[in-house]
Amino acid sequence: MQQNNINLSRMSTSQQELFEYMSETLQTSEKGLLEMQIQHPQNFQKLVEKMKRTMRREKAKQRKAKR
Repeated sequence: MQQNNINLSRMSTSQQELFEYMSETLQTSEKGLLEMQIQHPQNFQKLVEKMKRTMRREKAKQRKAKR
């Protein structure tokens, strides 16, 4: 089995932020996300891309609201 584990200490700040956002939004633990990444890598990658877009949209809305 390929080791694609997410190691929070090795992640960039933006990656950590995305991972925390995914965990909070999907209401799952970091361990659950790790298991999904290992067991279903293609689905996990699609989910990551979707969550990146969603997070960018939310940040843009927040910036717009500050104006």
